[in-house]
Amino acid sequence: MDAPVPQSSQSRENNSCRIVVPVYRTLDAAELAIVTHNLKKLAAWPATLVGPNKARDVLEKLRGDLSRATGAQIAVLCYEDRFFADIEGYSALLMSRQFYGAFAGHSHILICQSDALVLSDRLDEWMAQGFSFVGAPIFKGYTVPIRPLQFEAALNGGLSLRHVQDAQNALHQLIVLRRSRAVRLLEKAGILTFANRLLGRTRIATIEKRLNEDVFWSCTVPSLLPEFRRPTPEIAAHFAFEACPADLYEQTGQELPFGGHAIERYDPEFWQAHLPDRLAARVAEMAQNRVAKGKV
Repeated sequence: MDAPVPQSSQSRENNSCRIVVPVYRTLDAAELAIVTHNLKKLAAWPATLVGPNKARDVLEKLRGDLSRATGAQIAVLCYEDRFFADIEGYSALLMSRQFYGAFAGHSHILICQSDALVLSDRLDEWMAQGFSFVGAPIFKGYTVPIRPLQFEAALNGGLSLRHVQDAQNALHQLIVLRRSRAVRLLEKAGILTFANRLLGRTRIATIEKRLNEDVFWSCTVPSLLPEFRRPTPEIAAHFAFEACPADLYEQTGQELPFGGHAIERYDPEFWQAHLPDRLAARVAEMAQNRVAKGKV
């Protein structure tokens, strides 16, 4: 399929993006090299290192090192430690008004985790698409994709472009309820469906207690707010690969995307074969580190 064509000629004066790099501990050498590469590639855009209060000194040192190495304008933003204690805490942060309010001066943010790799500065193109959220496609089976491959509706958040105002609007319109026993009973009785018909623009969103934030943004929100736009998985594949990158590469007509996520986890050999030697060596190092830590 052809790469998506920008729907407008909006410039950086109209579309401003901030690169957001979550960091909760000292990066190892390979991760540091990848983050440095990403910020060099996107040096025209300001960046923010986001992490826990307890790691402020680590982030401030990293900010200085990365600023000198990349020439990028980099800031540090710290939140309560609980938001970086586990995936549930991180998801809570990225589903909060507090988080998106911090970036209200920008039209978009690009979440770029330390296991994400940026291949080109194509943010202008992707911002012009008008999507509220875009990330790598996810297959049925999630971390263990089931063959024959089938797309899930969800998109991954590890390398994701998000429209700040759309996220803020959604969080103001939605009443988010975690699925407790009482909430499930209300759902079963059809009371919440009836309530949504009466609430006008406000909507009640019921979610699982440990729902990942990217599933919230790419599935839950669009299902309740049609104006919150996400691309089809086929279009999202031009933005980023995650699981099964070789299959996605064939689907995009052997065209590499804007970037990739979890490059050391899913078929690192694919990335090594398509990257310059210096980056390929870093991906191999990250993959070895993952095995050494006993991660599958």
